[in-house]
Amino acid sequence: YTAAWTALAGMSVLMGQCDRAREIAERLHPLVDRLPVYERAQLDISMAACQSDYGAALEAARRAAKAEPHRAGMTGWIPLLALLENRPHEALDAIAATGWDPFEEDPNPFGWETAAAFHMLGEHGKELKAARLGRHFSRGDMQRLQTEVVALAALGRVDELEMRIEERLAQRSYQTYPVEPPDALMVRVGLELRAHGHPAEAQTFFARAVEWERGHPVEA
Repeated sequence: YTAAWTALAGMSVLMGQCDRAREIAERLHPLVDRLPVYERAQLDISMAACQSDYGAALEAARRAAKAEPHRAGMTGWIPLLALLENRPHEALDAIAATGWDPFEEDPNPFGWETAAAFHMLGEHGKELKAARLGRHFSRGDMQRLQTEVVALAALGRVDELEMRIEERLAQRSYQTYPVEPPDALMVRVGLELRAHGHPAEAQTFFARAVEWERGHPVEA
């Protein structure tokens, strides 16, 4: 069942469970030289990503995609790893190669990656369009809401930001990373606003983050 184990290693990394990924790599170590290209790549990606060596992880994903282009699994890794390596064009090219159009289809499995790539390229109008398409199909998804908030902050659309932050505060349930708690999201909004020439508005969100933290102390 090596295919199942290597797939589990990859999912463990995405869930932030590198200890489990390492245990799987140790279990499969005696077989590593005999693994198929795709399975070996999953292990290589997992181990490199757990060491924050995203360049090595991306290279492993590229090798697997080239050796076995009919296998779809690497299409999820390449855009994510390309973004982590500050390669937004490669991320968008990899998404386009899958046949997904971020402006015409949803649910889009690459919605966050698409918006993040446009953000890195400074194309914030396209970023917002991609984010809002995703929200149209899934209003309660906090990650999609967060993606829209970041785009609005980069565009300096403060009135709309206020409404989205209030929407986030109304959602009292919590999700794990990459969904940020309200205070962290407001700090991120402030940083985006300041970076795009809105220092006074940024300070307002920093103050709101502090206020929220005081009302929600972390239990020791």
